[in-house]
Amino acid sequence: MEAGRAQRHLPRLRPRLRHGARALEVFWSDGALEARTTALGERVGRVLTATARRHGLPAPRGRGLAWGLPSTVRARLARCATPPTGAAC
Repeated sequence: MEAGRAQRHLPRLRPRLRHGARALEVFWSDGALEARTTALGERVGRVLTATARRHGLPAPRGRGLAWGLPSTVRARLARCATPPTGAAC
């Protein structure tokens, strides 16, 4: 971006940066948000693990609030790519 153009956009960015910085100060000031996020992440992990066990699915993987089940697509593709055995893909 050319210098003149960047200067024109700077005044519009400053309030947003100020508000973003202020939000971080407020939410991270006492550690409550971090503790709540950790607790929610552990809960998501427990519930997803129980659901996977109940339905015979692979164990979930994840950390924090980002959890998921391993994909079985690769195994299905390998099975479907082999010569026909009569098994449905």
